[in-house]
Amino acid sequence: MKKSTFFYSLLISIFIITTSFSYFNFLKNKREELRNERFTQESKNIKKELESFIAIKQKSILTLAIALAQDTSLKEEIQKRKIDKQKYSTMLQTFREDTDYKNIWIQVVDKDLHSLYRSWTEDYGDSLTGVRPDLENIFKNRKNFTTISVGKYDLSIKAISPIYDDKVLIGAIEIISHFNSIGKYLEKLKIEPLFVVDKRYKEQLLHPFTKKFIDGKYYIANFDASQKKMNYLSSHWIENYFYDGYKTENSYLIVSIPIRGMSHEVLAHAIMFKKIALIDKNNTRFFMFKYISLFVFILLMIAIISTLILFIDNKKQKRYYRDIVNSTTNIVLVSKESHIEYANEMFFKYFSDYSSLEEFYKVHTCICNLFLEEEGYISKYMDGLSWIDYLITNSHQNNKVKIKVHDTILTFSIKASYLKDREEGAVVVLSDITSHEKLVNISLTDELTRTGNRRLFNKSIMHEISLANRHQQVFSLIMFDIDFFKKVNDKYGHNIGDKVLQGYTALISKELREEDMLFRVGGEEFMVLLPSTRLKDAEVIAEKLRVLVKNNTIEVSITISLGVTEYILNETKESLLQRVDTALYLSKERGRDRVSCK
Repeated sequence: MKKSTFFYSLLISIFIITTSFSYFNFLKNKREELRNERFTQESKNIKKELESFIAIKQKSILTLAIALAQDTSLKEEIQKRKIDKQKYSTMLQTFREDTDYKNIWIQVVDKDLHSLYRSWTEDYGDSLTGVRPDLENIFKNRKNFTTISVGKYDLSIKAISPIYDDKVLIGAIEIISHFNSIGKYLEKLKIEPLFVVDKRYKEQLLHPFTKKFIDGKYYIANFDASQKKMNYLSSHWIENYFYDGYKTENSYLIVSIPIRGMSHEVLAHAIMFKKIALIDKNNTRFFMFKYISLFVFILLMIAIISTLILFIDNKKQKRYYRDIVNSTTNIVLVSKESHIEYANEMFFKYFSDYSSLEEFYKVHTCICNLFLEEEGYISKYMDGLSWIDYLITNSHQNNKVKIKVHDTILTFSIKASYLKDREEGAVVVLSDITSHEKLVNISLTDELTRTGNRRLFNKSIMHEISLANRHQQVFSLIMFDIDFFKKVNDKYGHNIGDKVLQGYTALISKELREEDMLFRVGGEEFMVLLPSTRLKDAEVIAEKLRVLVKNNTIEVSITISLGVTEYILNETKESLLQRVDTALYLSKERGRDRVSCK
């Protein structure tokens, strides 16, 4: 062989060897780089899974708390300070049998933060002031609330909803869930979790729910925690795993995520193990030739499987959430921007013409289109706001709505609360109070004349005074009675007297404007409330009424005497009534059958 040929052959061999070494070294570094990127992405995925499961659980138990807070029977039980334990025991048994939530707890407290009922113990009646800042927070801010905290029993996820009777805050209901079901969901993704509570809560955990500890100081909050993993953390000094991130050890990707409480303090760490073999399945030979396609394929498969698992679990949570709201006798809706996304079974019992929301929306673009326009009741738009925004802004008011269903007008009390924020949507609860409203209307109506009675007059006059002072409005008041009505009763009998009262009040009611209100405040004494009316106009109306009565005969001929006055801004109700009474007295003193102003 020539020297030149040998030399070139040697150079080519060296080049091939060097190039091959560089190539394999590149592949090795690239593989390590891709594995590190994969571990980083996988740790982010695990963190998202955990946050997603916690958010789903918070949303579910908050929905339950909001629905139960509207229960009329619970409000009555709080007022009587006697909770129906059997009702909640049965409800919780149903959850254990039909859902993945095996350990839901319920607590009811009164306005003074005294516990009235705890589902997990017979111990109640104690004061929680100074002990439960999260409960104190809801009484201060009066909003629905979710938090994570450590108590005497466990690391818990809690949802709290205030309970109102009319506008008065009378207590709160708290739904408590645990991390064990979240641990089970993660295990389905081949992740072995341990929820490790910080050692500073050791003395606080008087009755640890799982009774599991590492080194006697670190409480483990999930029942199914692997004893092998607990021993591993103990032997490797557990505090080495209290961080926000991941490490690879002993063939596992170990992801640690802090679990924070209401004040953002770290309560515990979720330490999660996933076998590296489940993450990086590439073998060296296949990696050298097709590492990119395999890497992409693995990522796609993981994404598809993760999405499928989340879809199945979210579907299960929706079933759970549906079962909760179907257990109440109220209509419960979940709505976004006035569009109903979910309605419980009670909705379809009232709106029985429809078997689904799709059928409902073929006829109605919004449930608010069924609201009857009437003063004092919720309509589609209120004070420039949509009905849901108005309800949430004015949540402390006793809001009511009238809806026509199958030719019957029903009255509902209506409440709305955001699940977490506006983007999440709102829970709307409608409670049928039709029978109650009828009783209220009866209590405010004079039985004989069917006009408003003194009770309704007192409410109406205070409402007009409030409007006048707030908006600088005017209104006037007419007081009248029948001249010598006692003689009518004495001469013709009380039966004729009653017909006289009925006939003339009906006659006067037809003459009044739509916005005017007529009240019977005594035997033959009446008040007429005239909104947005000056004294001179009120005097003209009073004179028309006097002439109307004088020129008509119903059973017997009568006349009336009338007093008229106009409200003076910021005066008291007593002052106003004294002036109108004085004006009526002047009419009688001047010979009756006349109008006097004061």
